[in-house]
Amino acid sequence: FSEDCLTHHQQELIMYSAPDTAPTKLVTLDIDNINDAGYFVGQVSSDHYGNRLVPLVLRPQRGLCTFAVSVPQGFQALVARHGALVGSWTPGLKIAPPWVRIAYLIPQLFVVYDTPVKECPTADNVMVEIDVTLVFRIKPDEADMRCFAENLGPEALDKMLHAFQEEAVRGMARQRKYNEIYDLMDSHGDKQLAVTKRMMNDNLGEYGVEVSTITITNVRLPTHLAQTMQEATTWQSLNIYNEIEQKYNLNQIANNEREQKTKQGVREEQKKISAEYEKEKAEYDKELRSVLAHTEKMIAEVQETERTAVLEINSNNELVVAQINAKKKEREAKIIAEGNARAQQILAEAKASALTIKAEAERVAAEFEAKTTAVQAEAEGVAAARLKAKREYDAAMRQLLVAKLLQAIAA
Repeated sequence: FSEDCLTHHQQELIMYSAPDTAPTKLVTLDIDNINDAGYFVGQVSSDHYGNRLVPLVLRPQRGLCTFAVSVPQGFQALVARHGALVGSWTPGLKIAPPWVRIAYLIPQLFVVYDTPVKECPTADNVMVEIDVTLVFRIKPDEADMRCFAENLGPEALDKMLHAFQEEAVRGMARQRKYNEIYDLMDSHGDKQLAVTKRMMNDNLGEYGVEVSTITITNVRLPTHLAQTMQEATTWQSLNIYNEIEQKYNLNQIANNEREQKTKQGVREEQKKISAEYEKEKAEYDKELRSVLAHTEKMIAEVQETERTAVLEINSNNELVVAQINAKKKEREAKIIAEGNARAQQILAEAKASALTIKAEAERVAAEFEAKTTAVQAEAEGVAAARLKAKREYDAAMRQLLVAKLLQAIAA
């Protein structure tokens, strides 16, 4: 890609903001630091011809004394050893000797490719300009990326995309007159572009390129024809508006009449329903009063029957209570009489038993008293002999005590 590749220095010289509608140009970009790859892919820049530059392949430089290489996120790298491609690297930190380098750094994103096709003749030979937007990507498989980098490249792909789009759009424009050219942006035009998309994928797929969308974003006619079509469209739109407004007014009048008739019908129906309701309500009220009167009569009869039954029950209860009380008193009197008689009997028996016990006790006491007197007499006789010896002993002791006292006094 040495002929059309841009160096980092050249990119800095021509970089400036490009308009969104500028034609797209795919390029290969040499960069000094691989970590700046995301910046250059996201930077909007253009060349001296106003083309919007899109770096599709980056070629980073590598230091001779470094063993670590970092592949940025969103990119895949094709790796070369001594200049020959040997494989690919996914994002992340890689360790490799200096003679192994990244030959191509390919962004894994969808690229928007804008191409205005100018001077497209219509069926009636009116030159128009048509803007076409195409979205594509480089397939992420190693074989696809290697085929694209070695056999096609961004610059050749740019020429092929431009040629395919221009051929397809000119063919579509040639089938329509200038007043039908705006139909290319509707669903019918999308169907024709789908055929073009399939044809492009058939041709570019072998190089690892996949086209996902083709859309016609704008159609521009010559100024005088555009104004003529705008005026015709304006008058046509005004006529359509007037017809619609007239139909709307007629429909509004018809709707108002139907509304008045409907309201009148509703009012009459409401009156009819109200009269029927009042009639039914009067019948229900009459029936209700009859039911209430009959109920009150039945309640009065039940209450009277209840009072009579209560009086009869009370009378019967008083008679039964009197009979029970009489039987109770009679039973009590009988129990009291029997109790008194039994008490008298028990008292007499108790007195007789007491007299018998007393007589027996007196007899036993007399016997004990006689025995006590005899024993006492016998005891007194025995005690007299014993007391005599004791008295003699006491006298001898007193004499001895007196002798001891006298001796003590003499001393």
